[in-house]
Amino acid sequence: MSDDDFMFDEEDEYEFEYEEDDGDEEVVGIETKYYNAKALREDPAAALREFQLVIDEDNSNGRSEWGFKATKQIIKLHLQARDFDKVLEFYDRMLDYVRASEVARNYAEKSINNMLERVSSNADDQFSREFYQRTLD
Repeated sequence: MSDDDFMFDEEDEYEFEYEEDDGDEEVVGIETKYYNAKALREDPAAALREFQLVIDEDNSNGRSEWGFKATKQIIKLHLQARDFDKVLEFYDRMLDYVRASEVARNYAEKSINNMLERVSSNADDQFSREFYQRTLD
């Protein structure tokens, strides 16, 4: 028997078995939707709708970092529009992700610090105090 015969025995049958899908397609889908929404930031109304769809999908599949990220983007868009009531509404939601430990602690802290910086440079004193107070609560 030659080496070639050993490597290719016609009687051997090989089957490939697919492993169970662990929901990776859902993660890829929501990640793609997030980045598509982010690309729409030049059109705030369209971006807000798309980010809300990311949050809705994230909530229906179990919350993840993508819902957190979409919430952050919504806050930034509302802050840019100076819609402070909506900023506070979505900031509370962002803090819910943090309190539930649905994002890494160091990422959450960095995100909160960045939000505090944005607010302090883009908002009036009254709103800034309210924003900071919600952070401390």
